[in-house]
Amino acid sequence: MRKGILVGFALMQTLMMNAQTVQDAVRSIELEQYEKAKKILVDLGKKDQKNPEITYQLAEAYYQSGNADSAKIVAEQALAKGENALFYVALGKSVYETNDKSGENYFEKALALSKSKDPKVLAGIAEFYINSAKYKNADKAIALLQTAISKDAKNPYYYSLLGDAYLVKNDGAKAIESFKKALNVNPGFPLAYLKIGNIYNKARNYNEGLKYYNEGLEKNPDYVLFHRQIGDLYYRAKQYQKAIASYKVYVENTDKNDDNDFRYASFLFLNENYKDALNIFENLKKKDYSNPILYRLLGYSYYETGDASKGLEYMNEYWKKTNDKLIIGTDYEYMGKLYLKSGNDSLAIENYLKAVEKDTSKTELYNEVAGIYFKNKQYGKAAEIFETRLSKIEPTAQDYLSLGKAYYYDKNYAQADSAFARIVELVPTSTTGYIWRARANYGGDSAPDKASAKPYYEKVIELAEGDVEKNKKELTDSYAYLAYYYSVNKDKAKSTEYWTKVLELDPENKLAKQALGKK
Repeated sequence: MRKGILVGFALMQTLMMNAQTVQDAVRSIELEQYEKAKKILVDLGKKDQKNPEITYQLAEAYYQSGNADSAKIVAEQALAKGENALFYVALGKSVYETNDKSGENYFEKALALSKSKDPKVLAGIAEFYINSAKYKNADKAIALLQTAISKDAKNPYYYSLLGDAYLVKNDGAKAIESFKKALNVNPGFPLAYLKIGNIYNKARNYNEGLKYYNEGLEKNPDYVLFHRQIGDLYYRAKQYQKAIASYKVYVENTDKNDDNDFRYASFLFLNENYKDALNIFENLKKKDYSNPILYRLLGYSYYETGDASKGLEYMNEYWKKTNDKLIIGTDYEYMGKLYLKSGNDSLAIENYLKAVEKDTSKTELYNEVAGIYFKNKQYGKAAEIFETRLSKIEPTAQDYLSLGKAYYYDKNYAQADSAFARIVELVPTSTTGYIWRARANYGGDSAPDKASAKPYYEKVIELAEGDVEKNKKELTDSYAYLAYYYSVNKDKAKSTEYWTKVLELDPENKLAKQALGKK
């Protein structure tokens, strides 16, 4: 059942004493303060049993709060006392989703009884066709609303509903035009500001969306739905602290319900306030909250708070309760994290790979998989995963470094050298590519006198000597290699020169001391 914004209806100008009070109830329904609205309407009904608006809005309060059965009872009891077109509208809405033929018949009775001249009846039926879960029909709604507006062109609600109908048809331009007509009729009309803001928010034009929300809030400070939408805007903009602050105002000023608590806790989770989020999620679980996403977020939250066992428990429950449409790549990613934290590397790898299959943008997870293989000294498998990742992204020098190291430690020196060569191409002024090419070529030399590594170590020295302190390790390795090279090639003077350079950088170097005859 939709729990969104109710588009209320204009009240007859003849409702002298009761008009404001009934309007208060309508506003409360709009603000999702359903219990408050019901109380107002029940009290009103005791004083005035002949006003059909009171009964109709009471049925609406039940219907909009997700209790269609109670809405049906209210409408049937009213009809037992006398026919009224609005009662048939309420009855039709309450049964349509489960029995469309009966619902349609009640709508037809409402139109016949009112001779299709009562704009409130026309708009009430249109509202159903706009918001129905199963029976949306924007064209029917537009036709009904155009007739309603021809009967009452001064009612901003009808223009607002017309805008909603155009949104069902994905015609944002006509929707905005209709909402602005509502503002022409009533410059402070909150729903129009809210819905124009929603259009811009959905289009990720956050500044324009926020402008309309703030303008509407300035004119209607008590209209808390603006705070909900502002919270949603900040959520979309990934400004989670601001989202929480706005949504908290909304939650504190509307009916306490599980959906609001769940959304608020979701914001807390996104803001990394995992402990407070968990408290709300656990409370919702105790109340048998039916949304399977609850178990997903419980699993995520327990991972983030360090309890992998609980996290797996709830994620496994999530898999039982969810469906294919709800599953996202992040679900498998968290399963991978949880298994990794639990020491089950194979299942961690399996789930990380499923995450990338589900969401191809998660290429960073290939690094996680390769890292597991690397940790377990399965360097060849790590290299395969890095190669897969590189085929799906625009590789950086760091990507080639990771790939090259995997090949290097797998003793596949030729492939390692090819990877490190790409680093040299990308950042030719850095020592990184050259030092690793040197190591790979040294590792691949079948005999020390082949000296494949020599030009790369020499290049390292050329680049590194400008900042000795920063490059001490690379210089030490390079000097040591050249000292060894010249020793093998019987050039004692050169060998001594480079061993001396090694000792200058590393006074405790045992090889250099031994070569120079020092203790």
